[in-house]
Amino acid sequence: MLTSAKAALSEGSFVLESDLELELVGVIDYEGRPALPAFTSEAALLHWQPAGGPFVELPGRIVAQLLLQGEWDRIVVDTETPNAHEITRGEAAALLGR
Repeated sequence: MLTSAKAALSEGSFVLESDLELELVGVIDYEGRPALPAFTSEAALLHWQPAGGPFVELPGRIVAQLLLQGEWDRIVVDTETPNAHEITRGEAAALLGR
């Protein structure tokens, strides 16, 4: 899951019929690198940001593509949880077979 600064809150799944532009929240990691936060569950997102907020659920392959097309150094997954880990650009490229 990626947080979106301007997503509308709704329940259920839907299919987009056209392109959609999202503002994604980036963070700076502990070593000063730009990172894209991602979460494996809504509970993990709420652990990081207890007040909640809008989010969009995306397949991992799309998140890896976002990393490679964006200016982030890495993806931080489930930050601030015991299962936290990072995915580097190289690891994302390997996941996508590039």
